[in-house]
Order: sequence, then structure tokens, then C-alpha cells
Amino acid sequence: MKKTLTKTIKFWLIPAVIGILVTVFLRSNYASLYRVEGNQMYPTISNNQMILVQPISPTNVSRGTIVAYKTNSKLRQNSDIKKLTGRIIGLPGDKVSFVDNKLMVNGRTVRDWYIEKNVLSATGLGINTGWTLQTLSTNLNWPKSDRNSQTVAKNSYFILNDNRENTIDSRTYGYVKDTNLIGVAKSAFWDMNKYSNRINDGANRFFK
Repeated sequence: MKKTLTKTIKFWLIPAVIGILVTVFLRSNYASLYRVEGNQMYPTISNNQMILVQPISPTNVSRGTIVAYKTNSKLRQNSDIKKLTGRIIGLPGDKVSFVDNKLMVNGRTVRDWYIEKNVLSATGLGINTGWTLQTLSTNLNWPKSDRNSQTVAKNSYFILNDNRENTIDSRTYGYVKDTNLIGVAKSAFWDMNKYSNRINDGANRFFK
């Protein structure tokens, strides 16, 4: 009985504990696997695609970065969606607008090279329409604390989907708080998707 118990501990329990500790360490310091739900980032990322998500740090979050995030209470209440992925467009203090079919941040045109041409116009929430943060933030789906904003709120981000026809992003539900960020998206090393560079390079070629 004693030998059996010793064998069990040696060959099953100890490796299991080590495996759990290694997994926790990797998830906390490097990256974890994350399954994307929905087509809000199509074709850059597809529904059910497995990606890597790195922990948030001051050096890996910038304009153009794709992140996984927890939704705010208003969105969860209206749609029961708890987690999403999206691309950071505006940082705290930024002015974001869509004018003359151009996405602008602080007066500079964003280089939307990762957007399919047939959905670029959908950024304006309709044909030949435009918006500013102030006009968007009058939407009652925005949290009260963010309404009538002229710039992105402190400790918050303005996030858009690459599939701009899917408007479940900051246009309709307001800013994403930094406390709701889960991690930064990266393509997995086994990913053969031809759009993988859109995941990793969006921040490097953000402005025109």
C-alpha cells in the first residue's frame, strides 16, 4: 500500500503540481491561450480562432494594438457579452473622429491598412456619416461618467473592431477601462492565417 502511494505521488501528483505551477507562471509572465468569440475582428481574427494573449504592461499597449477585454456592465446587461477583442484606436486624452470618410486621431489620419475596403465606410455607422467622441458619447448605451466626452477619458481606451460593420465596440458602448483589459493579442507560432501580420503589426504602421 505504501509503495503504491509513493508511486502515485512520484509519477502523477508531483508532475501534475509542477505542470500547474508552470502554467500559472507562464500565464502571469508570458502568454496564455485565448479563444476569440465572434467575428468582430474578421478577417484579422476569426470566430473560435486561438490566439496568444500577453499580460498588459506600459510598453505593449499603444494605438493599433489588438487587445482582449472584459465588457462594461451596460454591454453585459444588454447583450450578455462578457469578453471581446478589439483594436485600440485612442489612448487617454486623444481626440478621435471620423470625418470625410477618414478615421482621425488628434488631427492625423489613421492608416486603416488592416480593414477590408468594402467595410471601411462602415466606420461612420452609415453612408456618408461622421462622428466625434462628443457626438458618439451622447448615446445612452455609454456609461454616464463618459457621456459628452471630447477626449478619451483617463485610464480608458477607445476601441474599434476591424470588422467595422460590427458596431459592438467603443462607438456604441463607450470606452474600455484599463482595469478591463485582459491582455495583448499575438498570433500563435503555429498560426498559418495570412492575416497574422495584422495582429502583430498594427501598432507599427498606425498613421499615414
